Amino acid sequence: NSTALSQRVFTYEFWFRPESQLLQIGSLGSLRANSVSNGGWNVYYTNMNRLQIWNGYTPVISPTMQLQIFEWYHLALVSTDTGQVLYLNGDIIGSTSNLVNPLDFPYDFTIGRVNEANQWFFKGAMDEIRFWNEALDSNTIRSRMNTELDGTEENLYFNFRLNQGVANDSNLSEVIVKDEFGCLNAEMYNFNYFDSTSNWVSGNPTLTAVSHNVSGPNMTVSGNGVDLINGVGTPSVNNNTYLLNKKSVDFKVSNTGDYPLIITGIELSGNYPSSFEIAFDEPVFVEANSDYFFELVYNPTDTIYKDAVISVYTNNCPAAEFEINIAGKLDNVNHAGNFFNGYGATQKFDLAPTNHFTYEAWVFSNGIQSSYAGIIYTRGDSTIAGLNVINGNRLGYTWDNDHFLWQGGPILPEQEWVHVALVIEPDQATLYLNGEGYTNMATHNTQTFDTNTFVAGDPFSVQRLFFGRIDELRFWNKARNCDEIVSTMNSRLTGTEDSLIAYFDFDQGSPNGNMVGDTIFSKGSEFQLRFAILQGTGTRFARYIENYEVGLYNTTPLALPTTDVTQNDSLLSANYTEGLSYQWINCETDQELAGETSPVFVATQNGQYKVRIVNQLFPCEEDTLFSECYTVTLSGGGNGDTTGIKELEVKGFAMYPNPANNFVTIANVAEQSTITIFDISGRVVFAQQATKNQLEVETADWQNGLYVVVVQDAVRTEKAKLIISK
Repeated sequence: NSTALSQRVFTYEFWFRPESQLLQIGSLGSLRANSVSNGGWNVYYTNMNRLQIWNGYTPVISPTMQLQIFEWYHLALVSTDTGQVLYLNGDIIGSTSNLVNPLDFPYDFTIGRVNEANQWFFKGAMDEIRFWNEALDSNTIRSRMNTELDGTEENLYFNFRLNQGVANDSNLSEVIVKDEFGCLNAEMYNFNYFDSTSNWVSGNPTLTAVSHNVSGPNMTVSGNGVDLINGVGTPSVNNNTYLLNKKSVDFKVSNTGDYPLIITGIELSGNYPSSFEIAFDEPVFVEANSDYFFELVYNPTDTIYKDAVISVYTNNCPAAEFEINIAGKLDNVNHAGNFFNGYGATQKFDLAPTNHFTYEAWVFSNGIQSSYAGIIYTRGDSTIAGLNVINGNRLGYTWDNDHFLWQGGPILPEQEWVHVALVIEPDQATLYLNGEGYTNMATHNTQTFDTNTFVAGDPFSVQRLFFGRIDELRFWNKARNCDEIVSTMNSRLTGTEDSLIAYFDFDQGSPNGNMVGDTIFSKGSEFQLRFAILQGTGTRFARYIENYEVGLYNTTPLALPTTDVTQNDSLLSANYTEGLSYQWINCETDQELAGETSPVFVATQNGQYKVRIVNQLFPCEEDTLFSECYTVTLSGGGNGDTTGIKELEVKGFAMYPNPANNFVTIANVAEQSTITIFDISGRVVFAQQATKNQLEVETADWQNGLYVVVVQDAVRTEKAKLIISK
């Protein structure tokens, strides 16, 4: 397939030997759009034993010299933005600057006949075919044409050495022309693969053979620093494949081989490809030991879990296509509330001196804030304390006019709603960003809070205003722990919770309109926040609140991950939570089972197994959890296949269509086999004994998602993944 060959700048070169006086034109290379008269190109050997280059259906280079049959020639067609030059044995024999038709048609590239019809075959031999992603000059062509390449050359797109098989012998297994350094292989047609014609034959004897130890491109793909497995894995926030409340993520494609990796395309498919976006316009060359990054953008229109597949097409060996399972979800629902966009001050807190205190709020930073911009700040009399932004948009804090130089907090994102909190305890302070804590171990004295607390600014200076938005502002007369913060940060409060001093949800007034008066009341009490006059300015700031576009409040808190596993004979099923990643492990060897990254695992060998769960959703829980080991004893002896679930088809049976909609056919099964289908949670959704070697399963009422199909007979167990997509 020549999608990536569709370009104006290239060099196509090869050795060829004509073997007969042709009665018609024979094509030595063709990239021309089918039934399109004004595009593409062809290299012809004419019935006059002459060469000719066509642009679309127009001849543009027509040398007059006649060639001899049974003689080897080197030909190079060099194309630039302004024209084409034709070289024979290193010398220019023709050129044109009259390329009026486009060259870039993404159709198949054929060698030996035109690509648009089963005719105009070249009768002869060809050797050392190369395609370059650049216009080679005459010196480079001459220096390389008589020798094989060593693989270190730049911009080499593919290289067919054509040294395969045994010359003039039976070569029935050599049906693919192999790219020497990459995987841009070509299919062969109409060959007999024996004798001295229509077969692999002896090549150009003048070519100097060159051995090499160059490995082809070696591609790895990672997200968030975690290597991905081709086509395997449940989407997870841990490796950027699950965009939970995230607009975009990056993936890194690394080439650890010796030969350039060529990314020919990146496409989206699967259930919801239109919910995602990847910008990729043209082929990308990734040099040896280099990386390429691409961005995945999620465009949610609702709060439904959306999944899709990214396919990265390359010249990588052995797998030229790398598939990434992805998903996205906006875990929030629209909320008709408002947020605060101004500068204000609360009443004084009527508290005894304390060093058990919590500030928390949702904030939206418009951009880079000035140093020490106050988010929530108490300043006056004997109290200087609060949550602010220090150098580089890093969250910081002050307590008892101290700790303002500590820089161990997280970076506050720009243009994004995030939850922040400051928790004070006698021997430590913890800053939270979206539930993840950053702790400063130090002594923290008591504060009296004998003055006002300011919102969206520090009254020390007009330079310390916070430019952005604030919502769900809460003050607690206690040091809240991680679980307490995470359990309520995505939901509203009643205003009467224990130890809650004041709670402002900012839902008063008219969205985007001026407020009536300048006072906002705490929910559940008469505690007040008033718009303030910043010291030295004589003016009030932003006397309004605004409606936001997407709400922050999850109405259904996520269940915490557990390590519980349900066992049903050889099937083990972990408790499934969207966004977590799973890996099954052999307890006896402590080795990961390749490809077994689904919450459901079907053992095909006797042994003990456990699951590892990587947690990135629940900040207060452990990052890595392990289940107990579960023993599986198979009635058939337990010497089955241990390679894991096959993607779409297994050796013993087949399924189609896959993905399925209203039905799926399971074929090539032995009579009396037991067919069981499990959903992602391990629940049996279908079970039946086969009475013939094929059956059709109704799936119209099944939910979209991943299922595991298990076929068991007297001697073996085989399994495959089934995807339901409607």
